[in-house]
Amino acid sequence: VIATAAAVFERTLQSAVEMKSENDLTV
Repeated sequence: VIATAAAVFERTLQSAVEMKSENDLTV
């Protein structure tokens, strides 16, 4: 369960960073 939660958290964090990067490039 912990491993799954860590994987989900990592994916969410990575997608958040990608969104922030795209927003910075757009603006």
